[in-house]
Amino acid sequence: MAILFNSDEEVGSIHSRAWIEEHAREKSFALILEPTRDKQRVCNARKGGGKYYLHLYGKASHAGMAHRHGESAVEELALLIPKLHALTDYDEGVTVNVGLIEGGTSVNTIAPYAYAGIDLRMETIEQAEQFDKLIRAQIEKKSQFRDYL
Repeated sequence: MAILFNSDEEVGSIHSRAWIEEHAREKSFALILEPTRDKQRVCNARKGGGKYYLHLYGKASHAGMAHRHGESAVEELALLIPKLHALTDYDEGVTVNVGLIEGGTSVNTIAPYAYAGIDLRMETIEQAEQFDKLIRAQIEKKSQFRDYL
């Protein structure tokens, strides 16, 4: 038996992962001392998660003098976000959330760049694989904007 205390929070245990894995090899189960929801006494499962970091690249142009020559990565991201959020399926326990966005260089420039941080939560490995494909399919539709995960 061992008791491990980990101070990493919601980041995949970046600093203590190797240490945890070393001790976990010899164990059959783990009890995580984290608060539960809905007045549960013991939480016996948590959702799995995936993170995506999307970079879109358009074409910069002056917003006043040469607007028609630009390709706005911010606009493409704005159009993509509702499609990604629409993948959420509460009945199946799957959520997709664009939680971080940034882009552009100035208010008078067609945005040549946009970024999104995307969170996927699911209950099964099969859902992870299925929704990974769905997310990538939405992103690949924007291929003229040179998407990168």
